[in-house]
Amino acid sequence: MDGGSHYRERDWRREQAHREAVRHPVTDEPMGLGEFDRSLDVVLANPQEQDLFLNVFLFTKDPVQAEEIGQIRSNDQRLSEEQQSFLNRSVREFNHRRAEMAEISRYLTEEELGRVAHLDERVAGLVTNLGGRAPAFMLERLQQLALTNHAQFQRVGQALKAVHEIRDGEEMKRSNEKTLRILEKYQITEDQYKDAVAAGNTFETHKKLTSLVRAQMTGLETAAHYATFGFLAKFRGRQLVKRLEERDYMLDEADSHLKNIARVLHGTLDDRTRLEMQNLTWNGERGPELEYNVTTLAQFKNARTEIDDLFRMIQDRFKTYAGEEAAKLGETTDTTTTQPRGGGAAKTTRKKRRKNWSDLTAAEKSRIRVKFTAEEDKKYKSYKGRGVMDMLLNRTRRNKTFGDIAAKVASI
Repeated sequence: MDGGSHYRERDWRREQAHREAVRHPVTDEPMGLGEFDRSLDVVLANPQEQDLFLNVFLFTKDPVQAEEIGQIRSNDQRLSEEQQSFLNRSVREFNHRRAEMAEISRYLTEEELGRVAHLDERVAGLVTNLGGRAPAFMLERLQQLALTNHAQFQRVGQALKAVHEIRDGEEMKRSNEKTLRILEKYQITEDQYKDAVAAGNTFETHKKLTSLVRAQMTGLETAAHYATFGFLAKFRGRQLVKRLEERDYMLDEADSHLKNIARVLHGTLDDRTRLEMQNLTWNGERGPELEYNVTTLAQFKNARTEIDDLFRMIQDRFKTYAGEEAAKLGETTDTTTTQPRGGGAAKTTRKKRRKNWSDLTAAEKSRIRVKFTAEEDKKYKSYKGRGVMDMLLNRTRRNKTFGDIAAKVASI
């Protein structure tokens, strides 16, 4: 083997060790990254992933460095070696978080999320409001959490791990096996048992189980039952009740961990998220005020060009706007007086026309300037992003505020 082969083999082993170090958030077994084993260019090529990487994950991790990188690359300039190294490390961590969330989503099924909501009235209110949209909405909140607050997100994984160990663990299996053996011994079908315990661990359930056991007794068993004043059926029924109590105890413990997930979910409902939820409930959509239209660097470059062009041409646009607004204010009359060449009385001519800018009073001009300035300011603010994009947009609008627009048109 040549020297290059040694290096490749070593690097391959190290990369494999890194991948195997990624643990499944629920089972704690080694977990490959799968579809999330991606290089930086692959992440950036996907608009949705670029948004999550730059504006959510990277901006939360280091907002100053994230903005610097965004500013440099928005001008197609070269990043430093330190900045590139930071991105390479970050994209590996980002891939890890995305892979974790994908696995968590497999366990947080619609049925499981319904159970979480059932255990917490605050989350139940979310489901009541959003209906069928609720599961996707909750998973979206958890995805944000995975990228912005990993410690809190890990609480979800730990809770699901505990639930998984209880419901699918050896103790639950042994309890179920004991129940099946008793049912077989007393010739009771699983369907009969499920019908009897459908209401849970209640006094009525105890009576149903005892009656069920009594109904399956043979002749000798019936004789023994009466000889013991009904003790035999009660004893056998009590065996089944004990199995039910054991199962319910374990399920209650599992529910206590699901409640932790409900608490984490409730903690993600900030004011913006609540408004988003209410808009979805009342209007069926998030609403334009909550939609981001600048989520990638390519979109930011376009927005920056459009904002710069708008500001550069502002005076020309105002002249056109001012003329149109003046014409809306009605008509005026031009009066012309001419003196005949041969002498005699002067002739006066009056002609009506739409008003123009020079016909307006100072107060009318001021109102038009304010209205135009407000509309222009709204155009610049219509470009909305989060994280890095929000910072870059604010930088672009820094010298294009309401006051800057007003100053541009004040002299016209």
